[in-house]
Amino acid sequence: MKTILSIALVLFSFSNIRAEGFDYNYQEETYINDIPFDTHAVTSKIAFEKAINVQFKVEEESYVNDIPFDTHEVVEELIEKSILNPLPKMTEETYIDDIPFNTAEVAAKYLKD
Repeated sequence: MKTILSIALVLFSFSNIRAEGFDYNYQEETYINDIPFDTHAVTSKIAFEKAINVQFKVEEESYVNDIPFDTHEVVEELIEKSILNPLPKMTEETYIDDIPFNTAEVAAKYLKD
């Protein structure tokens, strides 16, 4: 039992030792110049070369048949329908009073700020 207590005491004392207690003489470096080239310039050059060397392969199409109907026929049918069934003509209103406030006055308040 005494050995277990002594081992626990030794471990406890070692765990309380901090690195702050030791004196390390590190000097602050204002600038680290350990990379002898401009990494931004190198990566920009690589990205530019990759973009220039991209090969696009587009197959030529002899005829595009992506519309499954005759557009000329559809337009003729719509014109015929609009002639036979014209939209009703609405009477023109002289004045519409659906806004219950002066918009110029409200806008002037916000434009001053």
